[in-house]
Amino acid sequence: MAMFLGMLLLPGSAAVFNPTQLQELKTTNRCPNCNLSGADLHHTNVMKANLGGAILGGAILTWARWPDGSKCKGGSIGA
Repeated sequence: MAMFLGMLLLPGSAAVFNPTQLQELKTTNRCPNCNLSGADLHHTNVMKANLGGAILGGAILTWARWPDGSKCKGGSIGA
């Protein structure tokens, strides 16, 4: 278990979001298969956004609005 957790914390491009992909989401409301890990998505409207296959682990989701109209609660991170 500790080895697995350590692998998740290793620095590298797989663990950090791509700013270009974040901008794509904000301008086109779509970013399928994007890596948005750790991105600040609070107050981002993701209603009707195409995020199929996107990685959101550790993303800041406070008050993000989802397709069903619900909002993430304050302090929501990656879930």
